[in-house]
Amino acid sequence: MKRRSLLAAVGALVLGGSVARADIQVTFTRMQGAGENAGFDLIRFFAAFAPTSFLGTPDDPTTPQREGWGATGLQAVGAIMRVADGSPPDMSLKFRFTDENGDGFDDADTDSSTVSVRTNLASNQTLGTHFRIGPTGPGAWTPVLVEPAGDMSRTDPVSGELVGPAPRTTYAGLKQWRVEGANPNAPDLAARTALAGVPGAGALFAVAVLPTGGRACVEGQIAANAGPIERIETGFLCIPDPGGLGIIGLGAVALTRRRSTPSMTAQSTL
Repeated sequence: MKRRSLLAAVGALVLGGSVARADIQVTFTRMQGAGENAGFDLIRFFAAFAPTSFLGTPDDPTTPQREGWGATGLQAVGAIMRVADGSPPDMSLKFRFTDENGDGFDDADTDSSTVSVRTNLASNQTLGTHFRIGPTGPGAWTPVLVEPAGDMSRTDPVSGELVGPAPRTTYAGLKQWRVEGANPNAPDLAARTALAGVPGAGALFAVAVLPTGGRACVEGQIAANAGPIERIETGFLCIPDPGGLGIIGLGAVALTRRRSTPSMTAQSTL
């Protein structure tokens, strides 16, 4: 059961407005795949905010200079991931397929529920493209929306035959997809760190798996468990072609704080 209830945390992601303050910093790492992912790159996206930032500083009424939101972890994301413009026509995102619901048909593991550890070298062999905040397991990460629909197989209750397109068909050759979800019970506390802005620091929230040298973009909104929503600006997560860094490519981007005005200003640290 991947998505059945509407989360307020995700519903809040549609709020508009912004000011040019970026407390959440998104970075990425690029690594070569192995095993099932031989010939592919894994681009991991991390979000972090400093304990001394306005977002991470607790509100202390006795010390006005210490006022802040007091966020402790990353909680929600609503975003589109796509293959970057100008990529070769055959470039597409690679997903992991396995039978998650036990009906005998493979499903697209769009939230990495079948790979428990997502940051070690072993996971470079098995991870597929996905969004997720927090560890794997029931009762934690809850996607409200996954597009295109059809990541989970459906079968006829009488015949047991597949109903509708197979997830392997829907998610094969995919160049763009969308997720809205949250972890309401267990925000990822790794996001609050003094290393905010360092590539690979903070909470892992997305992975793109593409043929070697592929470029991915992520755009949308992201939020901690307190404070305003921040926007991932279009274009600033288009990962450049790897070069000069061996098997690992590193980069960083900044997000704009979502607040009260309709305009948005992006700040890139690439």
